[in-house]
Amino acid sequence: MIVGSKGTYPLEGVIRDMKAFTSRSIRKALEDSNHVHESRREWMLYMMYKAGSYNSNNNDFQHSQPIGLTDNILMDKTLEYIHTNPVAAGFVDQPEAWL
Repeated sequence: MIVGSKGTYPLEGVIRDMKAFTSRSIRKALEDSNHVHESRREWMLYMMYKAGSYNSNNNDFQHSQPIGLTDNILMDKTLEYIHTNPVAAGFVDQPEAWL
């Protein structure tokens, strides 16, 4: 995801709130026993708890780490990575197939 901010809300606050909401939602979905069909469920929970244990800003769980996109070249490379990642992971054959 690429996100920016103009005006009243500083970007760091937008990112903080978005990460907190997303992390809690993903954690709840993974820990929910109704989602046992996800084959990587235990691995994802383990990796998120492990990452959280190395970050003193977290109590026990971490979802992702943002990076600053300082120029258009880095933004283009990041956007390309986001689009091709589902293909590289084997989820789809073409980037356009990933919703």
